[in-house]
Amino acid sequence: MQGPSEFHQEVQVLGSLQHPHLVTLLGVCPEAWSLVYEYLPNGSLEDHLFRKSNTSPLTWSNRARIIAEISSALCFLHSLKPETIVHGDLKPENILLDSSLSCKICDFGICRLIIEETLYCPSFHWSMDPKGAFTHTDPEFQRTGILTPKSDIYSFGIIILQLLTGRPPVGLASKVQIDQKLTPSLVREFEQLHLSEERPVPPFFLCPILQEIMHDPQVAADGFTYEGEAMRGWLESGHETSPMTNLRLTHLHLTPNHALRLAIQDWLCKS
Repeated sequence: MQGPSEFHQEVQVLGSLQHPHLVTLLGVCPEAWSLVYEYLPNGSLEDHLFRKSNTSPLTWSNRARIIAEISSALCFLHSLKPETIVHGDLKPENILLDSSLSCKICDFGICRLIIEETLYCPSFHWSMDPKGAFTHTDPEFQRTGILTPKSDIYSFGIIILQLLTGRPPVGLASKVQIDQKLTPSLVREFEQLHLSEERPVPPFFLCPILQEIMHDPQVAADGFTYEGEAMRGWLESGHETSPMTNLRLTHLHLTPNHALRLAIQDWLCKS
């Protein structure tokens, strides 16, 4: 159940977007201001971080993948044109997990659409009352009420720290800065992910078209990431539909997925 403003906001956003790591909106009930989403059986990231309802703990491998998936979704939202979408309430409760523990971001009730030309305009201010969970909310947003993509990045940073430390979010950024002994051990444990004798390629490193590791990952209008050369070839051959869903693409622009590219390069260097 939501209020009317949050209801209409979420219908507007999720009704027009498709991405593998954004929750799929299946239906609406205007009379009750209710939304019907796809069923995600593994609860929220919050449930797994704090073992609610006897949920199993996440492996390091799953944690690394979830970080990459959230990064991919934010890159998609923040790169949309002509209006960038800022979620504004990113927290573990709003990150749901499917049957394979792949994540999907939900709850766009307080998000904002920001025209690209205003993002770097010093005189522009898009203000709102902060309504999100303050434990994950950008302090600058709390102070000014001005929502920008950097607000989501701060919240994402707190989520990363929670995934790495297993600690509650309250004061976590300060605690990690003070307790410098945390960092080396966490980094070492994370780096051990590559030491198994057989290292299967993470599936999200593979181009859906070529089924090969991507060197120039690009996000298309369908929300999927492809090898740039392969997707450009697909579009230049006259296709205007998604190679994955066969639905018509809303535009033919490609957006570099820098976060995924860096993750792939790092993985290749350690192989």
